[in-house]
Amino acid sequence: MNYKKLLAIILLISFYGLSAEAQKGHKFIRVGESLGIDSNNPGNVSPEASLGHAVAWGDINDDGMIDVAFSNQGGEVNGMQFWLYQNTEAGFIDISETSGLGELYADKIIFADLNGDYFPEIIAYKQAMQFYPFDPAEQTIYRNNGDLTFTKMSSTGVNQNYKVQSVADFDKDGFVDLLTWDNTGAVLIYENNGDFTFTASIIVPFISDLYAISCIDYNNDTYPDFYTSTYGANPNYLFKNNGDGTFTDVTTEAGVAYADAGHGLTVGDMNNDGYQDIYVGGYNQNISSKLFKNNGNGTFSDITLASGTSGYTDTRTSSFVDYNNDSFLDIFSSHHQFWVDQNILYHNVQNETFFDVSVPLRLSYETADEAWLGDYFGTAWGDFNNDGDMDLFAVGHIQEDHYSLWKNSENPKNSIILNLKGVASNKSAIGAKAVLTSGENVIYRTVNPIQGQRDGHSMRLHFGLDTDTEFDNITVYWPSGLEQTIDFAEFTINAVNTVVEDEGVTEVFEEIIYDIVTATDIDNDNNINVFPNPSNGLITVDSKKIKLESIEIVDITGKIVYSQNIDSEYTTIDLSNKENGLYIIKFISDNKTYSKRIMIIK
Repeated sequence: MNYKKLLAIILLISFYGLSAEAQKGHKFIRVGESLGIDSNNPGNVSPEASLGHAVAWGDINDDGMIDVAFSNQGGEVNGMQFWLYQNTEAGFIDISETSGLGELYADKIIFADLNGDYFPEIIAYKQAMQFYPFDPAEQTIYRNNGDLTFTKMSSTGVNQNYKVQSVADFDKDGFVDLLTWDNTGAVLIYENNGDFTFTASIIVPFISDLYAISCIDYNNDTYPDFYTSTYGANPNYLFKNNGDGTFTDVTTEAGVAYADAGHGLTVGDMNNDGYQDIYVGGYNQNISSKLFKNNGNGTFSDITLASGTSGYTDTRTSSFVDYNNDSFLDIFSSHHQFWVDQNILYHNVQNETFFDVSVPLRLSYETADEAWLGDYFGTAWGDFNNDGDMDLFAVGHIQEDHYSLWKNSENPKNSIILNLKGVASNKSAIGAKAVLTSGENVIYRTVNPIQGQRDGHSMRLHFGLDTDTEFDNITVYWPSGLEQTIDFAEFTINAVNTVVEDEGVTEVFEEIIYDIVTATDIDNDNNINVFPNPSNGLITVDSKKIKLESIEIVDITGKIVYSQNIDSEYTTIDLSNKENGLYIIKFISDNKTYSKRIMIIK
């Protein structure tokens, strides 16, 4: 037995022995239903057609709470569909229709601020439908109007037939560009002109069987490069950004060629050495996954076997994430053959060695009889409740597990999360790198939300602090070239800290304490009808099937904005002087309380 394997075994035993008690309660639990997200059947979509497909986190109204969009692959009954849920203190509310996105369906979902107003747009690709109404493929851009509504943009210069695969500020001009390829295999960049128009340029004339892309600054020259996976037997590719609008194929010299690898693809600094590594999920049922370690000199080493990260075949998603706040990135993967190959959550032992902890964390089944879990086609990591650890939204093809929000629960360790806002840099701060220094320990994180085939992670940067309660400082390297160092005293740990380029920490968002209203007691009585919903402020309550005694209306902060006793079957309420947003109407009848959500949009 070699020294490295012996050390790995010793560390593994130490991990279980020394931290088992501290980690005892740590697990992931499903909370989507309790927070208003139907895990199986949103919008009463036929279960046969409801196959989770793509997902992305994005803060659509810049309120410090990340919202979520996800889609349905579709079927012969209802076709592909799309949902946008706003994250509020009263839970998640479906605003797909009121936001102007009710007719959208999506094979891929991307959030990015394209015009510099800090409200992220939605970039979605609609696959051609093979059933009625037989809609053609269409790449769409929906402008965020800043009021929880979106407007479909036309005449942007983006070819509607080609799916936008990723986004980055490739020329560092302060605007997010789009990366795609056409049906001839040519790779294109749509340069963002800042006014919702784009100029196309071909950067690679031809690649066969391209499938997924993740941007990566592999050589730390501040210009975003990109790594591709393939669907067929062709090798993957790494392209270097030369900084002048051209790209060079460096696959062979970098040592990252790997054929038959498709869906799962993620990049991140798994060993905190300042260089991003690559993890590729094998699509072919005869090959494993690959972990390529960045050597820091333009080359990578295949450490898959030594690290214990071969995974399973037929991988659908892969993502780097620090699930336990110990400051080292772990690896999560899902697989299509869920009844054989369960989800994997590889714990990073911090010496470039990993082992699977998915079962004790409850993200995988323990026996074959419990195997109705997984087959995720899209995953998105983000801290939805601002408590300092990373939660998971997963969408897949198993009927009882179509749309699952997994809360990271009872995590015993500390962290800090940064919400970066560019000024001279692109406003989403995509491509920005932050370095946290704590004594001799250094952690590197990069804003790079779009990974793999259909994964849209939160743009916010997450630093696990282990058991530490302080650190020295954080230096942000902005795409504009600005280096900004901020001392620990300005930050709040276990919270989301907004950092504005060249200004510092401007706002802190701490843990969201959700209203006690849950899925079991909200919208729970069809005998009470509230309309119209959404409303311009004038609301009618029809309670002819049940005798109500009083009505109370609260806003998302819990503040009472309306209260009255009632003795009529029909009651009209005027809330036209209230702010736009979500409200909860509470009804009391025979000592029972019923609740309904109402959205006011004027």
